[in-house]
Amino acid sequence: MKRITAIFVIMSFLLSLTTGCGSRRELNELAIVSGIAIDKQKGQYLVSAQVVDPGEVSDQKSGVAPATFYKAKGKSLLEALRRVSVKAPRKLYASHLQMLVISEKVASQGIGKILDAFFRDPDFRSDFLIVVTKGIEAQQLLLITTPIDKIPVGNMFKSLISSEKIWASVTTVTIDALVSDLVSEGKDPILTGITVTHKTEKKKLEKANKVTNIQQMRRDSVFKYVGLAVFKKDKLIGWLNEEESSGYNYVIDNVVQTAETIVCPKKKGNMTVIITKSHSKIKGIVENGKPKIQVRIQAKGKISEIDCKGSDITNPRTISLAETQIEQAIKRHVKTTVQTVQRKYQADIFGFGNSIQGAHPKAWNTMKKDWDKTFAHLPVDIDVRVTIQRTGKLKKSFIDDIK
Repeated sequence: MKRITAIFVIMSFLLSLTTGCGSRRELNELAIVSGIAIDKQKGQYLVSAQVVDPGEVSDQKSGVAPATFYKAKGKSLLEALRRVSVKAPRKLYASHLQMLVISEKVASQGIGKILDAFFRDPDFRSDFLIVVTKGIEAQQLLLITTPIDKIPVGNMFKSLISSEKIWASVTTVTIDALVSDLVSEGKDPILTGITVTHKTEKKKLEKANKVTNIQQMRRDSVFKYVGLAVFKKDKLIGWLNEEESSGYNYVIDNVVQTAETIVCPKKKGNMTVIITKSHSKIKGIVENGKPKIQVRIQAKGKISEIDCKGSDITNPRTISLAETQIEQAIKRHVKTTVQTVQRKYQADIFGFGNSIQGAHPKAWNTMKKDWDKTFAHLPVDIDVRVTIQRTGKLKKSFIDDIK
């Protein structure tokens, strides 16, 4: 009897857990924040929020913007955020935040305090992506209407994730990864840059903020990702171009897929190879008290496009020559990036210091204080090995057979 009573009590308790949640928040009582932009105007923070209207996201309605834009100023970031909440008709719900957009101006002054506020607040999850605007205010990114995905920030979020998987010059950064780099002794942070087309044309930007921007084939303005922003501690100090951004991702083993175009072995036309796999390894070495770095990159690819006349890709020698050219191209990307960062910025965005620290902790303790100067002259040996595994669906191009 006691056993039956105990089972009944346990079952009653479990059933009580399924009846509801005391901390539940009804959807119609919340304003779901998809994106936040941070600018500075006259010494104050300008915080903008893109709030989703769930009813307008469905295909049943059209002609009405699926998201609303709110903004407010404050002496501190949290003050500005609170003022945005006052303007919104519902309580701001930030757990679904997808993108944090920081203006170039704010980033150059330091992002440490901003990250601390977002990192500390339990309302924010840690899986949202962070980007820096280039040549434009951050709020403009939340205003541009976009096709395919009705929520502008959702479009930017998905585009960044998908672009990282197919193009080597793009990378995603979450707040966890960014804070980890900031507190690390041997690595400086980077963030992907973003801008808009026609950024200097006021009329086109104003039109791009309206729903009509997605109701035409040729839109007035669209967003685009533009290389990587280089930070020294928490301050933006410069930018990497597309080739340099690609070289960075090769070094840190962050290339999923990308494309490399080379001149055909017989110097007639071009050949494009899709890099399908890439793996890199950084090795820190200390010899006679002096540090150096070895970067080893192994990549595999397939020939995707051929505009070569007189080149037989069924010939192993042709493939071997193509592999050598791609190796040289990747090595050039990496070398250019390393030299730019060493000479121009002296910011160890690759984490070479971490590699030295991991392999030689005692030596690192003596050199970490002046690591910026050491890094600027650090010898970096780059070795690249590429294997072309496939030549596409055709063993031989039909271009030579065209009469």
